[in-house]
Amino acid sequence: MEFCSICTTSFDAGDRRIRCSGQSCSLLFHQRCVHLSEDHVRSWLEGDVGWFWFCPTCRVDLKENVEGEPPAAKRSRMDPSPRLPPEVWTMIFGHLKSRWLARVRLVCRDWNELVTTRSELMDRFLLKLGKYQVVDNLAELRYFLALGRGFTRAEFNFYELRKGQAQDRLLLRVMPNLKRLTLDGCFEYGKLAKLNYQLTKLEELFIFSFFNKKHGHGGSIFPTLQHICPRIKVLNISLGEYDNFYQDIGRFVFAVRNTLQDLDTAHAFKAGKVMDALVTMDGLRLKRINIDCSERDLVRLLRRQPALESLWFHGVVTDASTLDEIASILPNLKQIILERITLEQATPSKRLNFPRAEDIKVCYVGSSDCVSGLAYCQSSYLQRLEISVAYLPSDALADLSQIATQSVSFVDCTVERSSDIYSFIQQSKSLCTFVIKRIGVKTVYDMPNAAFGPSCIRYLTFFENSRELLHAFVEICPGLETVDVEHDLVEDDLHKMGQRLQRLKSLTLNGCNGYVKAMSVECLRQIPSGFNELKKLQINTWGVPKETILEALQGLRKDVEVSISYW
Repeated sequence: MEFCSICTTSFDAGDRRIRCSGQSCSLLFHQRCVHLSEDHVRSWLEGDVGWFWFCPTCRVDLKENVEGEPPAAKRSRMDPSPRLPPEVWTMIFGHLKSRWLARVRLVCRDWNELVTTRSELMDRFLLKLGKYQVVDNLAELRYFLALGRGFTRAEFNFYELRKGQAQDRLLLRVMPNLKRLTLDGCFEYGKLAKLNYQLTKLEELFIFSFFNKKHGHGGSIFPTLQHICPRIKVLNISLGEYDNFYQDIGRFVFAVRNTLQDLDTAHAFKAGKVMDALVTMDGLRLKRINIDCSERDLVRLLRRQPALESLWFHGVVTDASTLDEIASILPNLKQIILERITLEQATPSKRLNFPRAEDIKVCYVGSSDCVSGLAYCQSSYLQRLEISVAYLPSDALADLSQIATQSVSFVDCTVERSSDIYSFIQQSKSLCTFVIKRIGVKTVYDMPNAAFGPSCIRYLTFFENSRELLHAFVEICPGLETVDVEHDLVEDDLHKMGQRLQRLKSLTLNGCNGYVKAMSVECLRQIPSGFNELKKLQINTWGVPKETILEALQGLRKDVEVSISYW
């Protein structure tokens, strides 16, 4: 029986055991005895955090190890490993998951140093600090961070933490190897102090939730960031609530314009206010942009950024000429995402002709002529096409089937007849992956046309569609290798899938529970007797004990990897 090292009482069945991360420490504690909330525990135990929790005794040892050399007795047992080159150990450790890699760092000083000095290993960790981490004072924080030298990714949530400028600057000063930094809940800094360090390796900066505690009084954090982050390549800014917020964004972008390649201001309220600064800014050469503004401002910006490779536009497109201008201005565009297309006039003969496009996504399509215009995209590089919230007439689907692309997604779309969908996937000879979610049929559910033959698709995602569609897909797609389905399946559904899909290797079932209008546990009993080639089974469920699911799967081959997760 195990006992808590503080209260010396045993653990009940529902108690969470908190174990010290110290190298030679095996002490256990009640969660309540060490004053850790449930949020605290989750934040410490996440697999990619790379953060440790130490009992009071081990914190003293940690302080000694940070400030001076360890005793000779400790040094004598520090390197239990055979003498292999660091490159070999790096290759070995590279196969470990982040949780196990964190344990490797606790074995000895040599292994900790090897991991923390290899960016390819430290990239696996995310250093998190916020209101859910226990940091009582700056001295203790220094000792914790001494184990964290080498972090390349960090996420700091200062909302309600409010430890002041000294802690903020300490956090950044001791991590010179940062490549990616996320700041959330930033408050004003007051008067800018002289800083004697820079994060010269930092390339990606994500900043969310700017606030002013005194309703507009106090300085911005941007001047500090402008000094310590001189070489930003990726910048994502959102949700600012203080005066001059948009002017500060413009100044910061100007300061990093020579290195900036990826800009995302789509979720900053009234982000269009920075457009004048961006349009007139010399030296800015973007490759990717995510923005919400007017059509007019978008075209103005694109004319200054002809090298763009990725465009994600959240504004409304109402004029067909906007699409033509985008195509003519950006000849190297590889990805285009248009969130709201509501064309008032249709001239589809030249629309969406992006010769180097690899990924096209259009949402809220208000004109079927625009959908037809997608067929005029003659890109030989196209890999993914997604259409959302659109009416897809028969002729438009017939045109789309001629596009040579590997992956197509229809989300919240409507068709005239179900056979239009069947004919589309039967005639799309290059199609490998098909995603269909919440498709509506206006008139009739009819049968596939046998003259078109079977479909070539191998990967199917099927969410919240009719049973008639599911049965038809099973019939015309015998070569499916991966299926991800969310549906109120019954035993007959899985029986038909097991008989027809002889090549299926991976099956994901979403929504298994014991309630009406959801996939029942009983239908799982059909899986062991079918699916002869199945290698992986993933069940996402709620309200059903794991033991009940495993009992329903009795008789399943032992070489099938079964994963059960709960929503």
